[in-house]
Amino acid sequence: MAEGADGERKGGDAAGESVAAFDDRLRVDLARALDQQGRLERAKVEFEDLERAILARREGGVPAQLRTRVELGSGVYMQALAPDADMVYVNVGLGFHVECSWEDAERIAALKKEALDEQIRARDGAVGDLRARERLLAEGMRIARELGQAGEEEAEGGAGAGPS
Repeated sequence: MAEGADGERKGGDAAGESVAAFDDRLRVDLARALDQQGRLERAKVEFEDLERAILARREGGVPAQLRTRVELGSGVYMQALAPDADMVYVNVGLGFHVECSWEDAERIAALKKEALDEQIRARDGAVGDLRARERLLAEGMRIARELGQAGEEEAEGGAGAGPS
């Protein structure tokens, strides 16, 4: 009987390891999805900032020179002075920047925000799906534990009574 119990334990351990591996994978996928969603939201904020700057420039007029920050690479920025503020460079994606007028920059920012909103909504769905799977797994583990405990109690009750 001990062998049977050991065999059951080994089988239970294998199932437990599978569940743990699945749970770990869900957590990694959820963390990755949340990270991607955060990056998309930060990019959207940058384009909203661009739109606000364009609106402020339109109301206050365009100065002869423009102070800005320039990415040097690896997330390192420095302050820069643009001698001609009639045209601006806008990041359009994939590392490409376009020199354009303020009006064109405003249109580009609106289009990019719309595209980012769609991507954020899609990422929201993926995050919700992963969270639902995580809850389903937790509920399944809880039910399995309850069934296991009920089975053990039944086995103990049946073994204690013996044949009459």
